[in-house]
This record gives sequence, structure tokens and C-alpha cells, in this order.
Amino acid sequence: MLYELLCMSTSPPPQQVDLSQFASVEDAIEKARASFAGFVPLAKRIMAEDQKRLQLPAIFMLSAIARGTGLCLGVVEAVKAENPHVAFPLLRSYADVVMVVLYVRIRPAYLVTVMKGPRNLPPGTPGRKGSQAMINAVGKVAPGFKAAWGELSDITHFGSLAIWNSWQLKEGPTKLGSVNFATYPRWKNPSDPLLACGWLIELSGALSETLDLMLNEWSPPLWDGVVLDGLPVEPA
Repeated sequence: MLYELLCMSTSPPPQQVDLSQFASVEDAIEKARASFAGFVPLAKRIMAEDQKRLQLPAIFMLSAIARGTGLCLGVVEAVKAENPHVAFPLLRSYADVVMVVLYVRIRPAYLVTVMKGPRNLPPGTPGRKGSQAMINAVGKVAPGFKAAWGELSDITHFGSLAIWNSWQLKEGPTKLGSVNFATYPRWKNPSDPLLACGWLIELSGALSETLDLMLNEWSPPLWDGVVLDGLPVEPA
């Protein structure tokens, strides 16, 4: 049973990104860094549109950029340190940021709910949406998001991917080979650091593109003095 489970865990997961774009791990890291280099110019555009009025859309988008930047930097450092136990959970947190931004773009009134928090909403107002509800809603604009979310969640919440990450099946003197275990962090497969960088690039692209669309689509009316507290909250 042990060898059967280990062999199953060694099979490469379905690829969500094109790994052939990377010549090496070092190349992947550099391309991952470049993927969020445009966050600062985008933040400046948002600030210019807001004109120092600190409107809720601007606060929301700038906060998404700040959190995204912090998580991206953490992922890059984790990949450099060959630490999948940090890299993939941080990517899952990054995916959460992207998911909420994607959802708010197609449900602008939800901005009130997500920014005020459940304790500060008027009685009878629907609370925050669950992850699955938001993933289903954004499926049309981000069809590959659900699959990536599932794999990142599995390794983050100590599912099968996380459990078997420290175990490797190697060739040995017998037909079954030998089992290798390590307490220190390491990649299970040589392609894992490339996959981490690829996911980071995909998520950064989705975040940048969605915020750019919001900046254009929400101006006007949401940038023209509209009080967001008066907008209807998306029904459950």
C-alpha cells in the first residue's frame, strides 16, 4: 500500500501553466519577479484617478496590490530557498486575493460587503461569499482558476500533495526501488519550482489585468461621487 500511494503521488499533476517558457529555475525566478513589476505604475494610475479622495474602489485596489506584492516577494524567496512548504501556501493566499478581485469586478456592489466585514453590515445584509461560490461565479472570466485553486488548496491544507511532498521514490537495487524521506524542505519534483513560478506569473497577470479593467470600467460611475454604501449588495 505504501508503494502504491507513493507511486500515485509521484505522478506529475496536470499542468496549469506552460513550463517550457523557462530555461532554468533561475530564469523562472527572474520572470516571476518581472510579472509583478508593473504593480507600482498601476498603483500610481489608481491614485491619479482617485485624486486623493480615498474612495472605496481606490482603497480596495491599492490594498490588493500591496498584499499581492508582499505575497509575490515571499513566493520568490521561498522558491530560491527550495521551500515548497512556504511557496505553495503563499501562492494559495495570492490566489485568494485574485479570486476576490475577480469577483468584485463582476459584482461591484460586493465591494461594500468585503470592505466592511460581516460585523459591520446592516442587519439582513448578506455576508461574505464562500470561496466555492466566488470560484463558480468567476469561472467564465477565469476558466482555469478552479483547477489551480484545488491543487494549491490541497498542498496548503495538508492534503495528499502536502503529505507526500517530503517523500521520494528513487531507483534502487530492487524492482520497487527505495523510499527517501527528508525533514528539511525540498522540491519533490524538479519541475515544482518552475510550476510555482508559473503559477505566480499567471496570478500576477490575472490581478494586473483585472485591476486595469476595473479602473477603466468603473470610471464613471463608481469614480464619480457615487456613495458605495447605497449600492445594493449582491443577493445570496
